[in-house]
Amino acid sequence: MFQIPELHEFTWPVTVRKPVDGGNFESETFTGRFKIIEQSRADQLVTDGAAEEFFIGWGEDVAGADGKPLPVTEANKALLLNIPYVKRAVHEAYLEAVVIGKGPEKNSRTRRGRG
Repeated sequence: MFQIPELHEFTWPVTVRKPVDGGNFESETFTGRFKIIEQSRADQLVTDGAAEEFFIGWGEDVAGADGKPLPVTEANKALLLNIPYVKRAVHEAYLEAVVIGKGPEKNSRTRRGRG
């Protein structure tokens, strides 16, 4: 039986592809913290490119310019989301987790049948 879940928060890997010289990218991953939002609002936010509502934080694996973990504050969130390729990575991570349903299966609580 499917039970309607409450909206909740979760962590998900965010892979940032930073453009570098020569037409290449450097990829780095950090742990993003997200909240599930209602579908009608999600449609609007994803279309508008606004991640501020569903991206609510990050793990100890995000560092400031001094190399120390970056505290989760509204100012630091705005700083991160003002970097175009970081904002894109946050959007992609949210969509992957909530819409597409891809990601690490090792932590899945459900089993998929064959066929």
